[in-house]
Amino acid sequence: MQNAKIRIWRMVGESYGFLLTHPGTLLRVGWLPLLLLFGLNLLFGGFDPWPRGQGLAALLPSLGLMTANVLAQSLVAAAVLVAWHRVVLLGEAAVPGLLGLHIGLREAKYLGSWLLLSLLFILVMVLSCLLIVALGFGMMLGAETALITAGSAGSIPLGEKAQFIVLQVLSLVGALLIATYATTRLSLILPALATDRRRSLGGAWELSAGSGWRLVTASLLVMLPMQAGYLGAVQAANSFGESPLYWPLALLASGFTLLLIVVTGTVLSLFSKALEQESAADPKPVKDVALAG
Repeated sequence: MQNAKIRIWRMVGESYGFLLTHPGTLLRVGWLPLLLLFGLNLLFGGFDPWPRGQGLAALLPSLGLMTANVLAQSLVAAAVLVAWHRVVLLGEAAVPGLLGLHIGLREAKYLGSWLLLSLLFILVMVLSCLLIVALGFGMMLGAETALITAGSAGSIPLGEKAQFIVLQVLSLVGALLIATYATTRLSLILPALATDRRRSLGGAWELSAGSGWRLVTASLLVMLPMQAGYLGAVQAANSFGESPLYWPLALLASGFTLLLIVVTGTVLSLFSKALEQESAADPKPVKDVALAG
């Protein structure tokens, strides 16, 4: 597949450019989710500082509220993403009405697939971490065995605390990269679901072949500014917790959450569209991209 045409910075620019050239549609799709995200954060204390210096039993209520908030916001995010994928791939007319938002079977399938990818991310990260740690211990044991055989035992210190700390850091970073790479490539199933097309996880993996790191890098580049803005707004809201400024800052944080959702949907849609166009020009077709009957 000839996918050298896809450029990371071009995709980043087009993702933000699409939002800037469709402000009316963004407002129509986003005004209600913005209010819902804002209300959920207030209801479940989404911007409240995490309690410190308390036992596990005392933290359980906060953990329960956080879990409920994440699940409720995931449902809102799934509805927004379905609508926005359809805008990018099918046009503005694909999202009619003033609300610009719908929750039905399509959104339920999307949310289910999204949660499956999230669980897969955790599973891949855990397994990758264990594998890297096992390989690290194996290399250290092999090196120690080789030194003993060569009669140089003790010349190179092995098994020290600092070495185990380095191994832990490397295993976490490596596992995070592997899990992010795998689930980001598989996430190309999501735009297809939003537009009522069949695409299996294998089809999503095959479609992104050769452009996996481009997709990962572009996704991170479009997400990081929104994530940084969200964290900054949350910190500011916390610092003005007893002041009237808390409310506009909390609304701003919810706005960054909405923009993060929308720009993520945009970059996935644009990559999916570009890769499908390339696969259509390639003599070897990609599986599972036919329209649903």
